[in-house]
Amino acid sequence: MCKCARCGRMFSGLAPFDRHQDVDYRRRPPVLCLDPAGLGMVLNRHGRWGCPMDDARRAQLEAMRQAARAGEDCQAARMM
Repeated sequence: MCKCARCGRMFSGLAPFDRHQDVDYRRRPPVLCLDPAGLGMVLNRHGRWGCPMDDARRAQLEAMRQAARAGEDCQAARMM
């Protein structure tokens, strides 16, 4: 979770936070905050801006969770 000190918006992680900022140190102010909705982000139920998941990413995340659970099951079995 990241909160932007400049605009006060909350973000679900560093990637969406970075995406909403336009940084150019040759201008003043060097950091401009962009509208997250205009960048394709969505506001989740916790009030944080983030990138929506597509079906492929959702499936990948679920596979990673299942693999992690299987690893935990293997570790527990070894301890018995």
